Amino acid sequence: MCYTKFLDYLKIMGYSPLTITSYGFDLKEFDRFIEHKDYIDRVGIREYLTFLYDKGLASSTIHRKVAAIKAFLKFAESARSDDVFDVLVGIKVHAKYHLPKVIYQVDLDRIFDYLPTQETFKNGLRDEALIEVLYGTGIRVGELVSMKISNVDYANHRLKVMGKGSKERYVPLGRKAEFALKRYCFEERNEKIPAFSDYVFLNSYGRRLSSQRAEFIVADICEKAGVSKRVYPHMFRHTMATNLLDNGADLISIKQILGHSSVSTTMIYTHVSSKSLLDSYHKFFTR
Repeated sequence: MCYTKFLDYLKIMGYSPLTITSYGFDLKEFDRFIEHKDYIDRVGIREYLTFLYDKGLASSTIHRKVAAIKAFLKFAESARSDDVFDVLVGIKVHAKYHLPKVIYQVDLDRIFDYLPTQETFKNGLRDEALIEVLYGTGIRVGELVSMKISNVDYANHRLKVMGKGSKERYVPLGRKAEFALKRYCFEERNEKIPAFSDYVFLNSYGRRLSSQRAEFIVADICEKAGVSKRVYPHMFRHTMATNLLDNGADLISIKQILGHSSVSTTMIYTHVSSKSLLDSYHKFFTR
């Protein structure tokens, strides 16, 4: 398969670099699987699904791989103006139900108690701001590393975030997150780092911080803080959303903060929020 034009098309359509890279990898893997076939048919797709299941991949990963193939075949179909690529109709991926993983309050306390102790370390203020912003805004790690100086609106205490599908939204910036961000930007970023970039979070060479490096920073700090389980950036997003719900925020507001396209996606946090569950139980169960 030749999918260079397809990946170029995704760039034009505003897909994120991470999605484009993932789709490219998924298509190469699919290409290797079907390399001895003369054409793509529904049987071949089902054989590939079986192959993925047998590898023990998570259903979310299989969903992404199927989404990449579907998107490519739709693109190819429109380019050739025929129906030979219409082979994925009715093919389903059986998803396992996973609740979002959150950080328990005792571990949150450990993390935020530890952060001030590493401020004097190299990039200490950056790492503190990184975690404060992740938790204080609930943004995705890809949104965090893509954030530019011009996206920070201190006057109105908010961030302009470029989300999935190049959709912009404004996210409130909490007091502690804003304070940590200011300290990093004005004390460390501008004075100690040779800033060749207008991105907020930079590596030691003044270049944009990568998502992978941000994930390492989060895991490393949380381990040093005494958290036994591995923590990754998205867990701060889940934890923030769950805590908002626990403290009375409505689903529509949480949806807007997180940048979900549908409130049904946000509703998964109602299954995680133990306080909301207990409140409902005591309100409606009278015995």
